[in-house]
Amino acid sequence: MKTQNLKKYHVRSLVIFFIAIFGVVAMVYYRKATASSCVTPSGIDAGTVVMTANVSNSGKYRIWNRIMASGTGSYQLEVDQNKCYSIDVNAQVPANKWTWINYSNGDVNKPIDVDLAAGVHTVKLVKKDKNIKLDRILVLSDLKCEPSDTGANCAGINISPKVSITSPSSGYSVNAPGVVDISASASDSDGSVMKVEFYNGSKLLATTNKQPYAYKWTGVAAGSYTISARAYDNDGGITNSNGVAVKVNASTPSEAMSVKITASNDTYISSDNPNSSYGKATELKATASAYRTFLRFDTKNRKPPAGKTLTSAKLRVFTYRNKVNTGGYEIHESLIPWDPDRMTWNNQGSAYGKLVTTSSTPKSGQWMDISLPLNAVPFDHNAKFGIRYTVTLAGTSIGSVESSHKPQLILEYK
Repeated sequence: MKTQNLKKYHVRSLVIFFIAIFGVVAMVYYRKATASSCVTPSGIDAGTVVMTANVSNSGKYRIWNRIMASGTGSYQLEVDQNKCYSIDVNAQVPANKWTWINYSNGDVNKPIDVDLAAGVHTVKLVKKDKNIKLDRILVLSDLKCEPSDTGANCAGINISPKVSITSPSSGYSVNAPGVVDISASASDSDGSVMKVEFYNGSKLLATTNKQPYAYKWTGVAAGSYTISARAYDNDGGITNSNGVAVKVNASTPSEAMSVKITASNDTYISSDNPNSSYGKATELKATASAYRTFLRFDTKNRKPPAGKTLTSAKLRVFTYRNKVNTGGYEIHESLIPWDPDRMTWNNQGSAYGKLVTTSSTPKSGQWMDISLPLNAVPFDHNAKFGIRYTVTLAGTSIGSVESSHKPQLILEYK
């Protein structure tokens, strides 16, 4: 007797096997599909197939077989080697026609119902007669479903995905033109999430198929909105999240507005190592002659909102350590483009431009706001500043974009 062991598949609520048995191709479905021995039936050795399935949920399952017979005969069906059933052809099975049966020993009043615990189970088919063909088996948790044709009507019940808005929280408020950072959590217990859509009411804002599921909604006009997310799973299941209320307040020319821009790049250079760059430093260094720090802020696309003008600009830096109680920061304009990982003392060129402003003496472990002239903040290109400390020998260290205290440019409009 030849035995064929097949690879196990576990796909949500449906496991599919393709098997070669009884001279035809047999397909076995498991929906939501332990050991003593069954006695191998006597008779002709016409083929044996052993299959395995991983059952997600414990419960009662009904086994259906789709067979075609040219006369009388039988084969044996075994579950976990200790539940044995004889599938017999009787007068109720039409000749040479694919027919679904769910009973054993030819008794239609004895359906094949088995209790299966969650876990891996085996199903074994042993054929005794040559005039019987089998091409499909369904193991159903739905005891009322009666398969027809290929059995697709009993192929499985999909569990829809879960989805919820994680940001913003309901009641979020922002001034126009608003920026709303939307994020969602989505999962599917019996498959996978294929995509997540973000909506403003019924209007689609964006679609993403990659985690983290997020979208930045910009330029939002004044008004009240309801944000939601919709998740799709791999079996066509769709779930909508609860709506989240968002309000964008109207801005007026007399209403103050503040924008914080975090530095996008920074570096420092050293006369002690004139050919080295320090673009990934966690602390930037500045002295009058040995060290110079450079900061870059993305201001090119941050023009004042309609009806507003720039009224204040501040450079905010964090001082990690300052070894003296005199001197302060000198802020210089930086005009030429520079690469934070390639800029060195020897190739800085004219990057260190004219003096813009100075600060008072910074204190270690504190933030310092340094007022800038309004014309020091460009909107047709990015703002770039060079910093040095007026004390030659001692100097100071400044927070960088790699640290928890990133330099900031604070702009106020009115």
